[in-house]
Amino acid sequence: MPYNKFTLEQIENLFNLNEEKVKLFEKIPDIQTTNWLLETLEKAKLMPAKSEKSRSELLIMPILLAIAENNQNEITIFSGENLEGDIEQDLNGECDYILSKSPKSFSLKAPIFGLVEAKQNIVENSMGQCVAQMLGAFLFNERKKNQISTIYGCVSNGDVWQFLRLKDKQLSIDTEKYYVDNPKKLLGVFQFIINEN
Repeated sequence: MPYNKFTLEQIENLFNLNEEKVKLFEKIPDIQTTNWLLETLEKAKLMPAKSEKSRSELLIMPILLAIAENNQNEITIFSGENLEGDIEQDLNGECDYILSKSPKSFSLKAPIFGLVEAKQNIVENSMGQCVAQMLGAFLFNERKKNQISTIYGCVSNGDVWQFLRLKDKQLSIDTEKYYVDNPKKLLGVFQFIINEN
């Protein structure tokens, strides 16, 4: 899976990206959580979430399912799907989660507007992989003639959520991190991203 071979420095240099650290989401309203989501996250605390896979299933997927439920006729979330951006530039491989504005679609369709990369430990160590996937999504959309100007990415270990934004050659890394203990805020961020595209 070539996406995971990139460090943040490598991907920025290779594609001439300008990095900035900014607050991406100011005054975002919280989204009310359902009892189902709160109960699921509480139950997840009782499980031994030691691996990347378990963290992805127990902590990340419930948040994404809640977002999908709130936007049933607007988005589809793909898990473990292959994303071919540009094979010659090693922008291809499997992504943990792909968010597409193609509602109720069985196959991956443009436009892709966001990606979530699940990790076991330190989220900062995997930002290069996530940015590579964001570039892959941009090229995928371009090839399908369904471009959007902004692609969002997120690296999460389930507890901590780090968001990124790619617009043209500008890579913006959020100075604020979000936490699964505050699902209302997390849902608000994802809703903002969906509404923006």
